[in-house]
Amino acid sequence: MLDFGFPTESNDTDVVRLCGHPNAQEIIMANLSKSDTVSAVADATNLTKAQAEAAIDAFCAACVSAAGNDDKLSWPGFGSFQASHRAARTGRNPRTGEPVDIAASTGLKFTAAKAVKDALN
Repeated sequence: MLDFGFPTESNDTDVVRLCGHPNAQEIIMANLSKSDTVSAVADATNLTKAQAEAAIDAFCAACVSAAGNDDKLSWPGFGSFQASHRAARTGRNPRTGEPVDIAASTGLKFTAAKAVKDALN
């Protein structure tokens, strides 16, 4: 297991295997920021931080683009991303109990692959 110097005192610390990487390695991750994630990917793949950030940004853009087209982006062994459509509905203001109209919206849904679920359980 590789330790990239991320804090390990937190109860939210998890050991994560980099899925899909030919030399899959375990790294310790705890509430990572974008720069922490970029550094971890750069170190694990021998890319520069700029290259790692560009790759991560491209992947995120591909997820958003696929969801915008109602397509599903699948990464075998990791999971899939797709649009999640929520219908308009009536909710309640928890303070007053008054009905509140909630507009329809679209979000991005991630479904973990079996390998990820097995690794986490």
